[in-house]
This record gives sequence, C-alpha cells and structure tokens, in this order.
Amino acid sequence: CFQNNSHHTGGKPGDENNRTTSWESMSDCHWTERAFIDFMGYKMRTENYAITQWLVWDGAKLRPDWDQQVALELYDHTGDTGFAPAAFDDFEYVNLADLPQYASVQATLLAQLRREVERWSFS
Repeated sequence: CFQNNSHHTGGKPGDENNRTTSWESMSDCHWTERAFIDFMGYKMRTENYAITQWLVWDGAKLRPDWDQQVALELYDHTGDTGFAPAAFDDFEYVNLADLPQYASVQATLLAQLRREVERWSFS
C-alpha cells in the first residue's frame, strides 16, 4: 500500500500516529489508518511471469477500485529457479507491461489476479 500524508502537518514524514518515522517505513500498511491508504498493489507470480497491479484503494469499503489502475508491472521470469539470492533483481528490471507483444499474457494474468483477489474477504 501507499499512504496519503497530505493531511499531516507535523515535521516527520508519515508520522500521523501510525508509528512510521522515516521515508523508508512510510508505506508500512500495518500502522496506517485505512482511510489514509491511497493505493494498493497486488502481485501474482506464475512459473514464467510476475505481475503487479496498483489500484486506487477505497478505505471506506476496504476494497480496491478495479476501474482506477494507477500502475502496472509485468516481468518475465523465464528461467528463474527462485534459488538465487537476487532472484527478483535478476528478472525484474524490464517492465513489459503494455508492450503489444505481451498483450495476451498481460490480459490473462490480470484476469487471473482479479479472480484471486476477489475471492478474499475485505471486511
């Protein structure tokens, strides 16, 4: 998630009684009031791809707004055994989202991601 600090008037980033005290910990959802979360990212990994969809978060309903995508990440993990210490760094450096040659893969993965997320209880 990423929290909204626009309501904060203090001198520390993110420190609106949610125990965050630095820019590095500002996106820690555990201490963030749900109304102050602006975006939520959902990531799914398959054998050959990783996809992350960032959506506007509805804090009142505790649900993502599927009609308001903020960003999209798609990475090719072909050949990733998952054993290297830098597995993510080795495969997640070229974002393939919205490239025409990956349109079919992207559409399939986004549909699968949404189906999985919508199975969760958000209350």
